[in-house]
Amino acid sequence: MVLAAVGVLSGVGVVLVGLLYRPLPHPAEADSGQVIRWLVTRDLSRESPEIRRALVVRLEELGRQSDRPVDWGKADERLNDTYRRRLFSNVPLLLEVWLAMKCEGYHALAPTQRPAYADRLLDAIDSWRAIDTLRPKSADMLAPAAAVPSVDAPPDRFVDLFFRTLQQWRAQAEPQQRRRIDEFLLTVQTRWFLRQFHGWWDGKSDNRGSSDRSA
Repeated sequence: MVLAAVGVLSGVGVVLVGLLYRPLPHPAEADSGQVIRWLVTRDLSRESPEIRRALVVRLEELGRQSDRPVDWGKADERLNDTYRRRLFSNVPLLLEVWLAMKCEGYHALAPTQRPAYADRLLDAIDSWRAIDTLRPKSADMLAPAAAVPSVDAPPDRFVDLFFRTLQQWRAQAEPQQRRRIDEFLLTVQTRWFLRQFHGWWDGKSDNRGSSDRSA
């Protein structure tokens, strides 16, 4: 999935110095390093919908092709705040495209298959949480008006960004599309809350077991 693919790409150790301003190929023909350059050097709000969709598709393709582990620490050493700001301004734009694609996929499935589909989507979000290590370090980028959550947001800041992007995407949709989006959103949020509840309950069970053993 695209969320997992972004994490994979940032672990390839692309050397940015001297390479960032070379001409970029179309995303469909880009290798992993060139896709990263698309994300950190180009303002995707000025690119066509076709280009944004092609980037999302290419990210998913590269994620399926690679078994490299995510190495956000290495990317953290290479990106200054200029590139971090560009990355984080582009992430919501790609998320919107990705969500539209996933909404289409959701409605193409039988109702019994949709919860598992939402779970896979949430797995992809989990794989992208480490992107928070590349959050811009300058305070202005953490202001509430920015595209990313503020520094006072919940610890799961990338998930917060995901759900805010999801809501913004819904608000911008045509009225006739909102019913389909609402159904998709309800399933994703329900599966998310179930995960949170199970994690909380498992934690309580572990604590209860520890107390019983120490008694």
